[in-house]
Amino acid sequence: MTKAVTFLESLQRFDLAMLLGAARASLVDVEVDQGFFEEVVRQARIVAPTPIGEALKALPEHDRKRIAQAIATDDPRSAVPADITVEAADAPDGTGAPALLAELIIHREMMISVATGGDRIQEVDDYYRAREVRIRQTLPAAIPYDNPHPDLWSWFRQWKAEMPQFTDRRPIFGSSSVRSSMLSPDARR
Repeated sequence: MTKAVTFLESLQRFDLAMLLGAARASLVDVEVDQGFFEEVVRQARIVAPTPIGEALKALPEHDRKRIAQAIATDDPRSAVPADITVEAADAPDGTGAPALLAELIIHREMMISVATGGDRIQEVDDYYRAREVRIRQTLPAAIPYDNPHPDLWSWFRQWKAEMPQFTDRRPIFGSSSVRSSMLSPDARR
């Protein structure tokens, strides 16, 4: 897996490299039922502790594909899987910088999801508030964290006032530059 992490670091994707470095990844052949026949498909499988696995699952499609590409560097003759599969590790929860990064990614993706018509605030706000407390308690004082939203209703009021139309929000929150800018440069390393 060090090839995969090195590959991601060479692309300046230290965030993805850190998550992958805290997990176990491999290429596996899986039989997929196609109705009349079974097809053998190569998968990029990741086994990760909580919350790292949750963050990997929440990543946007282009980041998941980049991780699959990184894992495939272990076998250059193999076709690159289109996506990753993530399984929970039979291990204690992740700790340290990878776990904190995972919490920040999950937080960011939840904020984007509620702003773009995904999750409903009523269904995820308690998770958001609990994660916000964990992030603030875990984050070292030297790392800036300027999320002014203690809950998703505060977030709702901001984007509703600044971007009242759904069509205004989707292209902004869907872009990879916004996703990466929501993490400070210090938190990405």
